[in-house]
Amino acid sequence: MDNLIVIILIWMQATFGFSVDSTSELPEVFFRSQEQLEYIYTNGDLTKLDSVLELIAFYDSVNNIIYLNNNFDIDNPQHQSYLAHELYHFFQFYYTIPYACLARRERAALVADDMWLEHIGKKGDNNPLLMRLLKYCDY
Repeated sequence: MDNLIVIILIWMQATFGFSVDSTSELPEVFFRSQEQLEYIYTNGDLTKLDSVLELIAFYDSVNNIIYLNNNFDIDNPQHQSYLAHELYHFFQFYYTIPYACLARRERAALVADDMWLEHIGKKGDNNPLLMRLLKYCDY
């Protein structure tokens, strides 16, 4: 896992100019069960899960932690793109990049994860979601 994170970080530095002053600033990565992820993601309010099908990964900006589902497959390109997506969120907070709304923050991370897939020779699949996010902010 550490090797994949380093590879993605090097790619992000080359692609977006992102870097950190010290590796101690990088987020910790924890693996959790689906039930644990749902509980952490919703702060115990499981009624917020109506629209969530399965959590594979998310970034906790308060505690600087990337949570990955125990089913995360390091060899699966789509799962790699989820990790790239969450690392992009880390950098959004690290650099305090301002966004007018949450949808814009998420849209930027979705573009990054599609770019990762293209970088490794796979097709990105976030275009339908990106288009839906456009309606949530005034552009």
